[in-house]
Amino acid sequence: MADIEIGSAKFDDMYVITGNDVPAIKGFLNGEVQLAIDQLRQFSERRGVYVSVNGGRLIIKKPGFIRDYKTLSRFVALSLHVFDHATQASAEGIDFVDQPAGSSSVIEDVVCQICGEDVKLDAVSCRSCRTPHHKDCWEYYGACSTFGCGQKRYTSRR
Repeated sequence: MADIEIGSAKFDDMYVITGNDVPAIKGFLNGEVQLAIDQLRQFSERRGVYVSVNGGRLIIKKPGFIRDYKTLSRFVALSLHVFDHATQASAEGIDFVDQPAGSSSVIEDVVCQICGEDVKLDAVSCRSCRTPHHKDCWEYYGACSTFGCGQKRYTSRR
């Protein structure tokens, strides 16, 4: 993972930004998210904040404790704002369509996103987004490999 500059000199100078998907990171770190991260940073005496979006999880950490409800409430509200942008970016332009009960679909040439091999035997699907995986790959990764999904449970495919 390389150091990424998103184009805002002030933000780029203040934070270390790394990742694999540069366009997704730049899309996620828009002006609103940058402002929220700057405001989250104010909750730490040492002005430190750690934000990670990885494997469908958002982690926001700050050193020290928050000792009063009003401050904690503001920290959580800002964190939820960042979360909303993280989940919005991952689902933008995707339509989820339910398959009618009793119907089946045949999908040829399905590739596991974890190992890159064809999924033919011992296949499972994510319960949320229905992405197919090898069962062993799912268990190795621990969750759906689709960015932003984060589902931990799967269904067996037949």
